Amino acid sequence: MLTNRWVHTGAERKGAAGMDTPEEVDRKIKSLLSECTTENFDSVSDQIVAWANKLESRKDGKTLAQVTKLVFEKAVEEAKRSEMYARLCCKIHR
Repeated sequence: MLTNRWVHTGAERKGAAGMDTPEEVDRKIKSLLSECTTENFDSVSDQIVAWANKLESRKDGKTLAQVTKLVFEKAVEEAKRSEMYARLCCKIHR
């Protein structure tokens, strides 16, 4: 039996000081944007805002710019739902 075996803790995917990497932020925000509909907007948008706020501690504005860029790209991709994504941007920047 191995006693020194490696156990995945999730910490390996974190960047410096335990921060989420830009790739992980991309993955999570894109996933949430894909789930977002007018019916579940409040719930999903709250999760996106929570991510943006969680990552605000970086204070360099890169993560907020990244999240905003992803929302904009999704709005362009799904023009019929662009009003919903505009509401999301307003909610993020409050």
